Amino acid sequence: MDIFGNRIRGPNEVVLECSRELLGDVLSVHLSQKARSSANWTLTIYVQIAQGWYQLGKRLTINSPSAGDPPARTVAFGCCPGAIGWKVLATCATPGEIAELVLQSSKCGGNDVFGVTQNFFTPIAPPDAPLLEAIRALVADIDVVDTAAAASLASIDAKADDDAALQTLIATDQMAALVNIRSAELASGVLLTSLDTKATAEAASLASLDAKATAQAALVTLIASDEMAALTNIYATGVASVASLAILAANGAAWTRSLTAALSFNFIAKATGGRFRSAAGRLDATAPTGTYYIQVWDLAAPPADSTAVSSSNSLAAPMKIQHSNGAEDYWEIEVPDPGLTATNGIVIGLSSTEFTKTATAAYLSATACFR
Repeated sequence: MDIFGNRIRGPNEVVLECSRELLGDVLSVHLSQKARSSANWTLTIYVQIAQGWYQLGKRLTINSPSAGDPPARTVAFGCCPGAIGWKVLATCATPGEIAELVLQSSKCGGNDVFGVTQNFFTPIAPPDAPLLEAIRALVADIDVVDTAAAASLASIDAKADDDAALQTLIATDQMAALVNIRSAELASGVLLTSLDTKATAEAASLASLDAKATAQAALVTLIASDEMAALTNIYATGVASVASLAILAANGAAWTRSLTAALSFNFIAKATGGRFRSAAGRLDATAPTGTYYIQVWDLAAPPADSTAVSSSNSLAAPMKIQHSNGAEDYWEIEVPDPGLTATNGIVIGLSSTEFTKTATAAYLSATACFR
């Protein structure tokens, strides 16, 4: 049977229809999606016995094909002695998702594990170990770059020393040459005027050499400055990379679920800060006919009545439920990975007013996903 994803729609109900001879106490559940689908389905299995319909086991969240599962796969098994009927409620928050859900039953006797068993293909491994190894490798790379940069600076200092020695040698050679020229000219009886003219030329030559030496010193300073800027950028990039890996390690932690143990009007999912991913649940059929609102608070404890909903104390806008007595209404609130930051905690409440807290009686069943 085709099932459709949309958080606004109610759950897709798929009922096993077959002859009594083929229906037994064991159920297999098969899901088929498009090969590139990234949609996750949530399945709730119900069993019918002589006294009525009952939920069997916990809700199951099924990995998508994009996470590594085959497109067409067996996702769950159910076993309950005395079963005379089977059905599955399927929900998916991805708009436009279309999948096929198939149910099959048989009589397998009493050798099976009672309840619901999920068939995993690609379980999510804890990310801590590989992320720590990546951080260590990055730190080692930064140490290598630091060593290479120190060697480069030492080489620059050596070149600067060589340039200074070369300038001293040139000046010494020039002075010796001048002395020899003057001695030769005096010995040859050259006129003093000619000597002065040559001395002026030599002085100009020395000035040119001094200018070249100054330019070389400026070049060495510029090279050293560029090398230092490059090292600063390398260090900044390394620090940013380590910080990014640390954030990734925190965000990669496994999601945690918390659920109500009985009908309530306030549900403290988490009493400390964390990240909110999703919440889903049911408004019980015993609730009087009327309008109700699901409120998700960024608080460690339920707020007092008349508390106003605001961006500083809430994680999502209230969800409206138009309820009729005798009917059950299902609701779901979900945000994209990696979720929303909850500074103080996560509290889910049922209110009879939308933008302020007005507590009702205990009609709420809820499950929250966070870390």
